[in-house]
Amino acid sequence: MNPARILERLHSPHPGLVDDSTVAHVRGYDFSGYSDAELRQALSQKSGSPLTGTEVEEACAVLVEAVDRRMGAWRLFEERLEKGRLRRCDELAGRLMADAPHRARLAYYTDPGFLESEEFASSLEPSFRGWRLGEAERTVVRMMVYVEEKAGFPESHMLLPAGFYRALREIDCDGVLAFRVTDEQIMAGLALYRGAIVEMDAGEGKTVAAAIPAMLHAIEDRPVHVITANDYLAGRDADLLAPVYESLGLTVGAVQGPMTDDERRNAYGRQIVYGTLREFGFDFLRDTLRPPLDARVQRSLDVAVVDEADHALIDQARTPLIISGEPVGGRRAFARTRRVVEELVSRQGRVVEELEGLVGRGGDAAPLSVLGRLSLADPDNNVLRDYLAENPRIERKVRRLVDSLELTYDDDLAGGLLFVVDRRGTSAALTGKGQRLVEARLGPMFDTSDMEAQLDEAHRGHAASEDTVQRLRRSIDRRHARMNQLHQMLRACVLLKRDVDYVV
Repeated sequence: MNPARILERLHSPHPGLVDDSTVAHVRGYDFSGYSDAELRQALSQKSGSPLTGTEVEEACAVLVEAVDRRMGAWRLFEERLEKGRLRRCDELAGRLMADAPHRARLAYYTDPGFLESEEFASSLEPSFRGWRLGEAERTVVRMMVYVEEKAGFPESHMLLPAGFYRALREIDCDGVLAFRVTDEQIMAGLALYRGAIVEMDAGEGKTVAAAIPAMLHAIEDRPVHVITANDYLAGRDADLLAPVYESLGLTVGAVQGPMTDDERRNAYGRQIVYGTLREFGFDFLRDTLRPPLDARVQRSLDVAVVDEADHALIDQARTPLIISGEPVGGRRAFARTRRVVEELVSRQGRVVEELEGLVGRGGDAAPLSVLGRLSLADPDNNVLRDYLAENPRIERKVRRLVDSLELTYDDDLAGGLLFVVDRRGTSAALTGKGQRLVEARLGPMFDTSDMEAQLDEAHRGHAASEDTVQRLRRSIDRRHARMNQLHQMLRACVLLKRDVDYVV
C-alpha cells in the first residue's frame, strides 16, 4: 500500500499530522551504530512525561531499530541457516559449544559477569586462530556462543554490542536475516498514537504498527491495553513483541481466559497488556463487584490500542457484558428504591395523560413537540399510535425528530418528563428532573466525581490513612450500587410486561 492511501483513510480531524515528511524525519535518525544498551538508554531519557513532536519521531526511530534487530538479526539464534558464511558461523558456534573451552575457566562458575568479560573472549581465541576466521566471523560466532550460554536468563538481559550488528550485516550480504519496518507501518503507528483510526490491508503488518503507539504511550508512563480479536492473537502478539519491548526496558503481558486472579494481576501490572475486549470488560466488572478490602486485578484504564476497531467498538458493543453478584443492601433499601420508582412512574403517567389531551382525536393537528414528547414518554401509547396511523407523514416527522435528538436530559423536548424511553422500547433513562426527584428522596447518587477526586488525591499524595481510602471506596461503591439498582428497577417497571417479557 502506498503511504498516501493510508493517509486518505485516517478518520482524524487533523490527517495532515502524519505524512511522508513525518516518516522521512523518523528515517533521518540513524541508530544502527548504537548498542542495545545505548538504544535502551536513549529511550529511557524520554520516559515519564508527554513527548514533544520531535521526541515522538526520535522515540519511534529507536523502536524501529529495535524491531529490525529483534525480528531480523536475532533469528540467527533461533533458526537453522542453510547457506554461505552464516551457515559456517552456525556450525563453528556448535563446535565451540561442544568443546566449551570457556568452561575450563574458574570464573565461568564463580563470576556472574564472566560472559561479558575479556576472559570469556580470550578463551575462544585459540579455536578462532585454528579456523582462520576474519574479525566479522569471530564477532558473530562469539555472540552466538554468548547467547546460547545466557539462554537461561531473561532475554531482556542480553543486550548485544553494536559491533555484532555491524559484523552480521557484513556477513549477511544476501539479507537473509534482514527485517525492515515499512514506511506504511510507521505512518499507521504514528497516526494511531495521535488518536486516528487507520485501515490496513491484510499482510501490511498491523501487529508491528500497533507496537508503535503502545510503546510511545508506555514511555509516557501511561498503562496501555492492546485489544485483539481473540486470546490466540493476544498471546501471539505479546510473545512476538516481548523481546522488542523488553530490550527497551518496557514490560509486557497478556491476559488469557483460563488465568487465575493472581496471574491476571501480574499481567495487568505490566506497562503494555494484550488481551480481548471481553477479558478486559469482565475483569473491570468483577473488580467493581469486589469488596473494598479485596485487591483488584486491573490497574487504572488509560490508553487502548484497538485491533479491528469496527468489530470491537460496533459489532461487539451490541452484545452487553452481563455479570451477576450478591444483592447490595437490605430489604429496607430495596423498598425505598421501589417506592421512588413507583412515584416516578405515577408522576410520568399524569404527564402522559396531559399530553394525550393535547393530542386529541381528530380536529386540529397536534403540535410536533407534543407528539415528540409523548413518544419519548411512552412510545407504545395508544392515543399516539392511533393519531400517527391516521397521519403517516407526521409519523415520519416525529420519528426523525426523536431519532435525531441528542438527548441531554434537560432538553426542551423532554421538558416535564421524569424519564425517557427509546422508541424501540429497549432502554429507559432519567431526565434531569427525574434525577433531582430521586436524589431528593434517596440522597446524592448520580455524581461521584468529588469522592473519586479525593480518592485519586489520596493515592497520589499517600497522605490519607488506609481507613480514609477504604471509606471513600465503600461510599463510591454504595452510590454505584444504588444507581444500578434504581435503573434496573425503572427498566423492569417501565419496559418489561408481565406474561410477555416474564411470567410469574
